Amino acid sequence: MSYRENQAWLAIAAIALTLVPYFVWVSLAQPETEGARLLALGMALGGEALLLGATRLWLRARTPSQDRVRDERDREIERRAVGAAYGTLMAGTIVVGVVLPFDRSGWDLINPAVAAIGLAQGVQGAVVIWNYRYGS
Repeated sequence: MSYRENQAWLAIAAIALTLVPYFVWVSLAQPETEGARLLALGMALGGEALLLGATRLWLRARTPSQDRVRDERDREIERRAVGAAYGTLMAGTIVVGVVLPFDRSGWDLINPAVAAIGLAQGVQGAVVIWNYRYGS
């Protein structure tokens, strides 16, 4: 696998290991206090950042520098992935910012916003993986 494809797999794994458990916990436990929700969200997002940072440093340390150089194909794949992620994020932003505020507020807006961001990250990683495996 290429360096960029490995990065995409690591990003998807970081989302799966942090945000998915957060949303499962929030939906099943339905915490009553603001502090519990805020702590859980902070742990999920902080954990994702730490996990992603540590795995990227590890990947960078074990990949030779000539394999990390971006070529035209890498740039084109990145352009496609960012475009798909941007569209996903904008759709989520429209839902959270335009549709939901009519009947919801507070955490009923925060959680869908975080989900839209996580989904956009996942879409970006999936498009990168797809293009390295089957695309250009």
